[in-house]
Amino acid sequence: MVVVAFMLIFAMSACKKKKVVEKPMPMTQISVNRDNVLVWLDVTRNDTQRAFDSLDTNRKQIGVLSPAMYLLKDGKVILNEKIGPNTVSDMKYACEKNEPKVKIRPLFGNVDQVGAHGDEALKILENPALQKNAIAAIVKVVADPNYIGVDIDWEEIPVDKIHLLADFLVKLAPPIHKAGKTLSVVLEAWNVRNEWRQIAEVVDYVEFMAYPEHHPGTGPGPIASLSWATRNLEMALKVVPRAKLVFCMPFFGYIWNVFGPIDVKWSEVMSKPRNSTVVVYKRDMEGNPNFQFRNGEGWYEDAYSINQKMLMAKKYRIGQFGFWQIGGEDPGVWKSLN
Repeated sequence: MVVVAFMLIFAMSACKKKKVVEKPMPMTQISVNRDNVLVWLDVTRNDTQRAFDSLDTNRKQIGVLSPAMYLLKDGKVILNEKIGPNTVSDMKYACEKNEPKVKIRPLFGNVDQVGAHGDEALKILENPALQKNAIAAIVKVVADPNYIGVDIDWEEIPVDKIHLLADFLVKLAPPIHKAGKTLSVVLEAWNVRNEWRQIAEVVDYVEFMAYPEHHPGTGPGPIASLSWATRNLEMALKVVPRAKLVFCMPFFGYIWNVFGPIDVKWSEVMSKPRNSTVVVYKRDMEGNPNFQFRNGEGWYEDAYSINQKMLMAKKYRIGQFGFWQIGGEDPGVWKSLN
């Protein structure tokens, strides 16, 4: 984190100051049941307290926290080794200490600071014995009365292997539901397939990851433009019932510069570039915020761009929303939710 911060400051330092004051964008109030609002959290971050503070401040708008606690390693489901000794207890306390309480649905993923490890998911999906062990491990975790269910986030699975994920979820669903818990799965916008129909039949929620449109593997551009998100939502609704679809949006952005892409939060964009070296702050034709400087450019999400996507999803009668991840987001997002 220190290295990334230094790179961010250094990349910006070559530009002259030019303070830009942006006019407030019009926001539309959106009515949504708080139980239908999910936020994710990487609990290995060194600023989890900021996330817990945001959770507490905005708990009237947030119903479910999905902490990324468990990883896949060598064909096993393990607790992330980088989680601090008090993080889990602090998280439970943050969700329980005030009313209304926030429910917890732990996430079992294959994504770490390096990226997504599709190979780790395939080790389990292609091995019946490892599948049985993984299911037993997941069921054991969610027996915790503090947890309402399971969130499966196994990304970068090849398109010709997505049927294996569907088969696994068919096996996982019965013991989860028998325990009175819910089962949700994260599915990526680029990977919409007919197999999603089978997945949607057995899970309670399909968390449709409507991002990223542009990322470290592409050139600069919107993280999730309105037109791109709309097209992908339309595709997803052909295979997933809207009652089960959770429309998920990003709270992050990227800066593309001489060092390569660097992920950035809204709070970092506001605190560092705006006060130091940003040359041009602007929005594209769809309202996606971005800035340019001599060594590169950055794109991110703010309350207005999120608001526009939520309004779009509401037109498709979507009533459930998710965000990656809480902490450092534009507080205007929560102010726009009733």
